[in-house]
Amino acid sequence: MDTRSDWTGSNIQPFEEEPIMVESNVTVGVACRLGNVELTQQLLHAGYGSYPDDRSWWPIHEAAYGLHLECCKLLIENGRCNVNAQAHDSVTPLMLVCRMSYRHNEAIEVARYLLNNGANPNARTLDEMTPLIQAIKSKNTFLALLLIDKGANPLDVWYDGWSALHESANTKDLVMMQKLIDLGADIFAIDTSKHTALMVAVQENFYHGVKLLLEVAGDRAAELANISVENGLTCVMAAADAGFADILLLLINHGADCNITQHPVWGDDGSRIHAIAVAALNNHPECVKLLIPHVDKEILKETEVSLDLSLSCFVF
Repeated sequence: MDTRSDWTGSNIQPFEEEPIMVESNVTVGVACRLGNVELTQQLLHAGYGSYPDDRSWWPIHEAAYGLHLECCKLLIENGRCNVNAQAHDSVTPLMLVCRMSYRHNEAIEVARYLLNNGANPNARTLDEMTPLIQAIKSKNTFLALLLIDKGANPLDVWYDGWSALHESANTKDLVMMQKLIDLGADIFAIDTSKHTALMVAVQENFYHGVKLLLEVAGDRAAELANISVENGLTCVMAAADAGFADILLLLINHGADCNITQHPVWGDDGSRIHAIAVAALNNHPECVKLLIPHVDKEILKETEVSLDLSLSCFVF
């Protein structure tokens, strides 16, 4: 007896598979992410692409993120996207392009197209990052210059007061530093931790940046150099600590005070330490030699580490 009829009979209802539905915005977004121009065009002609995904990324975000210029053109020319659309973190397509730390030439072309079609060069993210500062951070000088040409505010700052000039010093971008200064950037501006662009340049061992800022400061160069960060660190102290002798000489030649002391990290009282002691303790003889003629012995006597003890840490 054939028992197969027990489970293949007509009394068994046929299984109907439900079609898998993929939301249209995800489909177009994936096509744009892949840079598939033909598929993007077909989907747009079919009416897809009306909603963002769960990150609030629209297809234009995906196209911009992948630097797929032709997909960007299709989306914008189709009239189905907002070139200034913001994701949950307020990131715009332009900001995604500015974040690109490589493929700089492609990023410039995509950014140029977005800007020519209404992208806001000053649109901030949720943490108040600007496209200009982000482009400088990505070391794309020509993109940063393009943003300025298209209306980016060179004086806007990040949430903590960190300016485009600070970031240019941080990335050792002399071209941008000069451009920003020409546009009115304040070389005395500080962030919330009291970093000047000069302090940033010193800490990054950016000799030409330090030289530029001191020259621009002119008669106020010493004043600029003597501004200390929250923990009392001055430019002279920073250079002496790191052993940046060339930069230390620049600072000294521009009148920086070599006798501003700092509370040492190991101290738990009111003790202070001198720049020459810091240089000696870190075995930077060239810095010590530069500082010796400028040491105020009375100030040194009041500090944590004496000169004799400092000099005993190494042999010239």
